[in-house]
Amino acid sequence: MTPKTGTDAVIADMIEATHGQGLSAREQYVYREALLSLVRLAKSELVHEIKTNVYKLIGSPITLSSRQRVKSGQNTERNFVLVQQQFEFNRLD
Repeated sequence: MTPKTGTDAVIADMIEATHGQGLSAREQYVYREALLSLVRLAKSELVHEIKTNVYKLIGSPITLSSRQRVKSGQNTERNFVLVQQQFEFNRLD
C-alpha cells in the first residue's frame, strides 16, 4: 500500500518498525485500521474540546448560522456585543 497522507505514512512506518515483514497482509490491515481508528478518535476528541472551549468563551451555544440570523432579522452586531460581555473568567473547569 502506498501511503496517501502524512497519517498513512506514519502508520505504515509504525507497522514496519514494530513488526517488520513478519505480518501477513490481513494482520497488517487489521493493525492499520486499529491505528486509523485511534487517529479518528483523537480528532473527534479534539473537536469536542474545541467546541467546549468555545462554549465556555462565548457563554452560549452557536445554534443559528449567519444566514439564519440575517433571515430572522436579528441585529448580529448587538447580539455579538451582548455575548462578548458574558465571558467566564476566574472559573475552574
